Amino acid sequence: MTTQVRTPLTARPLTPAPSVWHLPPTDTAATSARRTLRTQLAVWHLEPLIDDAQVVVSELVTNAVRHGNGIIRMGLQLIALDDGSEHLLLEVHDQGRGLDPERLRQHAPCGLAEGGRGLELVSHIAAAWGDAPAADGHTTWVCLALTQTTAGEPASHAWPACTVNAQPGAPALERDAHAS
Repeated sequence: MTTQVRTPLTARPLTPAPSVWHLPPTDTAATSARRTLRTQLAVWHLEPLIDDAQVVVSELVTNAVRHGNGIIRMGLQLIALDDGSEHLLLEVHDQGRGLDPERLRQHAPCGLAEGGRGLELVSHIAAAWGDAPAADGHTTWVCLALTQTTAGEPASHAWPACTVNAQPGAPALERDAHAS
């Protein structure tokens, strides 16, 4: 599994402000996140992204419940990169310690292990993803391409990871809400 973490990439928001929800760290958080996500993507007329986005948000919120602490903050925003490509930026913030890429490589799932494949699946679905530390925890973010190729695959899997105008200590969605 390859994870790109905190490589700055310039992007501009396409939505005036991010849509943000707070979820309790309970067994029903992933269900609530999927329902909320479906509703918001339908409002934005992005129904083709719903299936992939639900897989991603399920994994991120489940990880936040299992490995994080405190209330979970889920955010969605539409962004455009400098190359003109448009993406859904999905972020999940919790008060846990965050991802350790070296630990992920050392503990990669093997054989008949029941768990440990979720972030690998996310890395195959996402155009880019990563984890950014914050003063009160960390934010795991995923970018999903809005445009699809004729084969149905995201238009790009190879562009560098983004933290979207990174400023230490604040989740990307909040620091970019008023970017131009």
